[in-house]
Amino acid sequence: MANGGDWNRDCRCGVGGHTAAARRSEIIDAARSGKAIFCEKPISLTLDGAREMIAAVERAGVFFQMAFQRRFDAGYLAAKPKIEEGAIGEPVMFTSISRDPYAPPIEFCDPKMSGGLITDVVQRVQRVHAIGATLAYPEMKSIGDIDNAIIDLEFESGALGVVQLSRNAAFGYDIRSEIWGTKDSIQIGYCRQTPILMLTTEGITHDAVLHFMERFENAYLAQIQNLSSMSKRGCRHQSRERMPRRRCGSAWRENAGPWRYRSWRR
Repeated sequence: MANGGDWNRDCRCGVGGHTAAARRSEIIDAARSGKAIFCEKPISLTLDGAREMIAAVERAGVFFQMAFQRRFDAGYLAAKPKIEEGAIGEPVMFTSISRDPYAPPIEFCDPKMSGGLITDVVQRVQRVHAIGATLAYPEMKSIGDIDNAIIDLEFESGALGVVQLSRNAAFGYDIRSEIWGTKDSIQIGYCRQTPILMLTTEGITHDAVLHFMERFENAYLAQIQNLSSMSKRGCRHQSRERMPRRRCGSAWRENAGPWRYRSWRR
């Protein structure tokens, strides 16, 4: 990103990768400069901020891509058409596990800067219930954030979902999903980094995926390649697709009272 809107004319794309609190000016400056935009999630911490950024993108007519590397991961890419083809029947249950090996710097965790542990959920969610707690990192309490949470989802289709979030998976980076259907099930993800098992008299062991770069390196590269390809073709993005989720996230943070339990209904 350029500072203060000082963009290189030879630069075709801009990346909004700073904290969510600082992202507004990045995106608006990039749009005004006619750059294709890659924006980290969440787009904004407020509805007004999101609307202002999206309006700037639409006025400029530039391509806008939200960052979500799982859309470009080989496992998720392979699962999506199978679900659409009816391989598992009608989806009835979605489970997502997202566990980091450790917490990021506390400055980043501050909900005023990043939105906190829970800032975004999946599309077409009708109702959300969640319970969260500070169990592993007591310092999170001082900024009003948590380190573990369970989220129950109800989709417009009637299907159900469960999301587990954690910042203290000490063994490594644990990202897995399962979509359960009326006929069969699809599981996505893995814990083992290399295809090797050690079988000894003490048991069977293997290594683990240590961090997000090891797990999603190819997906991160693919999403940037997609940005470049779309900008070259002059494509525009339907940026309003994320507004229902942004409404959910905004209502979530504005819910009064202690964090322990919160609900939201669309």
